[in-house]
Amino acid sequence: MRKRAVPARSLVRSEPPCAWCLDEGTVRTTYGEKLCGSCRNIAVQQRTREREGDSFSVAVYREMETMARAFGERYRSDVESAGGLELEYALANVSRFICRKNLFHGLASYLDHDFNREQRRALIRLLYRMIRKSVSRGRHVKAAYSPNLNWTPPGLRRKMAANPRSE
Repeated sequence: MRKRAVPARSLVRSEPPCAWCLDEGTVRTTYGEKLCGSCRNIAVQQRTREREGDSFSVAVYREMETMARAFGERYRSDVESAGGLELEYALANVSRFICRKNLFHGLASYLDHDFNREQRRALIRLLYRMIRKSVSRGRHVKAAYSPNLNWTPPGLRRKMAANPRSE
């Protein structure tokens, strides 16, 4: 007796995903937004640091929020287009995480021809669950050393205010 194939739509949860990273796991309402555990931690820590007056940590957590939202946008665009290139990207990320090598370089056209659109979409969703965990682990360090971090040390701010450049 043959087993029936599970349709790709059954892999998608009916509950709304996280507002920032689009994680389809457990989501709770925090500060008016539905957030997953990782994003909820970022939001809570950001509010806590704002109350404490720690400007550097606030800037780091804002950058982490920006990174989580950018990851969600990347996920949304990859799932919507669901082409061979997006599937190759997801497979390459997982292989780099597991064995530190890109084992899927140049296979986009093969993946595009071998899988139909719904199969590629389901594979991308499953692979992004793994990618999301690895990305969220290193988000704090990446945000702290990000060149986009909009923060100036207080001592440097005082020096800049005391010695304005005359141009």
